[in-house]
Amino acid sequence: MDTKWKMLTLDGERVQLEAVDSASNTYTAAFRHGAKSELGHVVLLKDGDICVHLRPKEPRSISVSNNGFLVVADWIEYGKTTGADVTVYDSRGEEVYERHFESSSPLVDISSDGAYIVVCPYNQRAYIERVTDESTVSIHQYEMADRLNPRFVGTDSEPQIELSQSKFGDPLYRIDIHGNIVWHSDEFSEQQYYQTISFDETVPWRETIQKCASTYSATSDDKLKNIIANKIGEARLVDVSQTGLEEIVEVLEEYRGVFSSKPAHRKLLSQTLGNAYYRLAKYRKKGGTGSDEFWDALAHAGREYTNVLPWYEGKIGLAKVLRYQAKQYRKEQRPTEAFDCYKQIAALERQYDVELQSKADAKWLKTYTDQGLTSKPPVETGRWTADQYMHS
Repeated sequence: MDTKWKMLTLDGERVQLEAVDSASNTYTAAFRHGAKSELGHVVLLKDGDICVHLRPKEPRSISVSNNGFLVVADWIEYGKTTGADVTVYDSRGEEVYERHFESSSPLVDISSDGAYIVVCPYNQRAYIERVTDESTVSIHQYEMADRLNPRFVGTDSEPQIELSQSKFGDPLYRIDIHGNIVWHSDEFSEQQYYQTISFDETVPWRETIQKCASTYSATSDDKLKNIIANKIGEARLVDVSQTGLEEIVEVLEEYRGVFSSKPAHRKLLSQTLGNAYYRLAKYRKKGGTGSDEFWDALAHAGREYTNVLPWYEGKIGLAKVLRYQAKQYRKEQRPTEAFDCYKQIAALERQYDVELQSKADAKWLKTYTDQGLTSKPPVETGRWTADQYMHS
C-alpha cells in the first residue's frame, strides 16, 4: 500500500495533501504540515466534498472516524523533544478534545465511532485516551521499538489497536483499550526471542548462531536483521572458557558471510570475533615465549579490530592487541618490536584524535625514544597502522 494524495483548491491555491479514509470510506481526512512561516492544512471531506478546513501549525499525523471526528497530532520534527499537541475535532470542525504531550513525534489514530484515540509518541509508551471526558484510559509500554504505528480495529463495543513497525506494515501485536496484549504475530515472537537473548558463556553458540543465520538470511525485515547483528556485537565473553572461545571463533568464521547485508553488521561480527581471538590468545600464551597458536590468535584479533575501524571499539581493541604484543616482546627481549607497537598506539591516537595510550604505554614509548632505539615492524603480525601516522 502506498501513501494516498489529494490535490485540493484551498483559499484559492492548489495544494497537495496526504490523505486517509475512514473505515467506512464516508469521510476522508487530508493534511499538509506547515512550511517556514506558513501554517499547515487539515481538511475533512465527506463523499469528496470539503466540509472542514483548519490551519494548525504543524500537523504531522491524522486519522478520521466513521462519524467524521478528526484526530490531529501537531509537532515540529521527528525525534525533536519539543512536545506535541493532539486535538480532536468533530465533523463541524469544533474542538472536542485537546492535550499537550511532553514527548515527541506522536502517531495517532481514532476509533471508528470517535470515542477513543491512541497516541504513540517517540518515547516507548502509547496513550489510549477517551475523547468524551478527555481522560487517559491506559498507558501501554511498547514491547519493542521506540515508536509504533497504531491502527484501531475491532468493533465499537470492543475496540482494539494493532501496532506495527511501519505505516503500512503487518501488525506485530494487538492490544485492547486497557493496554493488554490480546494477539501477537509470529514475527513478534521471533523479535522477542532475539531481543531477550544474551550471547555469553551460558549460550550454546553453534546452535544459536545457526538459528540467527537462518533467520537473518530468510527475513526481509531490516529491524530484525539489526537486532540480530547488534546482539552478536554485544556478546559478553569475559567468562567464556578456552574451549568455548574456540567454538565461538569457529562458528562465527563459518557464518560471517551471512551477516553481511550492511557494513555495520560486518563490523559488529568482527567486533565479537576480535574479542574472542584476543581472549583466546591470552589462554594460549605459554611461559615466557608465545607459541605459534598464541601469535595466530593475536594476529587474527588485530585483523578483526582493523575491520571495526573507525568505530571506537576498533580503536581500543587494536590498541589492546598492540599493548599485549609489546608486553610479550619485552619478555622475549625484542625491544625494537615492542617500541614499534607503542609507536603504533600513538599513531592511532594521531590518526583518530582519540586517547588510547595508558601511562605505561607513554612511559615505554619515551624510554625507547630516549634510548635512540630504531623500531622494527613485528615479525608475527606486521604493522597495523598506516606509515604516515607513525611519526609525530
